Amino acid sequence: MDIAVVSDLHGLRPRFEKVKKLLDEGIKKLLVAGDIAPLGYPEAQKANVKKNFAYLLQGKDDVVVYAIPGNDDWEIVEKTLQEFPQITIPTDRAHPLADSFSIVGYPYVPVTPFNVKDYEKWDSLEYPDLPGDPEEWEKALINSQINCDGLKSKGLELYDFRFDPQDRTENITQDLARIRQFSDPVMTVYLFHCTPYLEREKLPIGSRAITEFIKTNNPWITIHGHSHSAVDRMKGRFVFDIGDTKSVLVGAGNDPNVLNFLTLDIKKRIIERHRI
Repeated sequence: MDIAVVSDLHGLRPRFEKVKKLLDEGIKKLLVAGDIAPLGYPEAQKANVKKNFAYLLQGKDDVVVYAIPGNDDWEIVEKTLQEFPQITIPTDRAHPLADSFSIVGYPYVPVTPFNVKDYEKWDSLEYPDLPGDPEEWEKALINSQINCDGLKSKGLELYDFRFDPQDRTENITQDLARIRQFSDPVMTVYLFHCTPYLEREKLPIGSRAITEFIKTNNPWITIHGHSHSAVDRMKGRFVFDIGDTKSVLVGAGNDPNVLNFLTLDIKKRIIERHRI
């Protein structure tokens, strides 16, 4: 095995120690599907990322890491990761991954109930549906577990931010139409922080836009983090099909001393889940 996937490390040293063990045992390509740093101020996240990845990659010049932030990360996490020569943030274009397959990353999730808003966007122009009476909007947003108010960052500074329910022109659907142009989806592995929205599969916190993107474009493999309990909710299932696509959940779980991770054979589409 030479490709491993982890997600939702949240700056936890025991998890980084287990990832280092994987690298020590021969993993040469590591995919990180977001939520890399612990919750906290940008300065604390920057320090945590510097410390943990310096520890992880020391003496590992032959390791390649593809990493994206998640909705618990401030933008400084992405900038700090870029300081390491082994790390690529694959959100700007398609990057070679294995054989003739490429990798493209996407960190955003639909607007959450939480306060960190750097990697949140409206899912689409249409969702969520709002009643005709503006006085009923707040109740409808709360029922959809959407908090429009929160904070965004600029460098190490934070500022108040509010999503406008009437202006959803910047949305995940629009972004996915753009990244669709990076490469042939059938020959691409997509590294998403967010899960797809699939009510039947008990994944209601996910993105409808991501589900539609997968159904329409049939990527080779899609990888998803974000939901710690998704695999438990699906009674141990972590691989499922959307159209011709093989979609996989990392399912980090909530035990800080446990690392759930995937190993991939990209060409054969063989995916295994492990726990250490």
